[in-house]
Amino acid sequence: MIANNIKIEVDKAVKAGDRFRRDILKTLLGEIQSRQMTAKKFSDEDAINIVRKFKQGVQETVDILSPRLDEAHNMPDLFSEIAIYDEFLPQQIDFNDIKYALENLLEDIKNANSVGQAMGIAMKQMKSEGLTADGNDVKSVVESFRTKT
Repeated sequence: MIANNIKIEVDKAVKAGDRFRRDILKTLLGEIQSRQMTAKKFSDEDAINIVRKFKQGVQETVDILSPRLDEAHNMPDLFSEIAIYDEFLPQQIDFNDIKYALENLLEDIKNANSVGQAMGIAMKQMKSEGLTADGNDVKSVVESFRTKT
């Protein structure tokens, strides 16, 4: 499904003459198709993980270049590339939505033996509700729950 959506977007980019977008999408599509051919079982979740990995690589580049603004002349392109990847990723909920989703597990999270165990409880709940969130945000919520008295 995601691969088909990317193919459609590649065609649109070609027709629009948007070489930057076309090249990024073709690279992404090539990686997904390569993995599809070599994997015994390949799902949309696998494709999403590839998109996340590409986005993470670009985000790391942004993080490295941000302090060195004189070398950051291509930052707008990097932000555009991140935005392209975001189009194919599930929407993530924010800090407050995470708190709301986990409120009914407050005691379980507080009573967990470790932060890791509490994170496991939280992530299991998020997954069961079909919610996606940044792991650092979930960890922040878990830690805030654990410090509540």
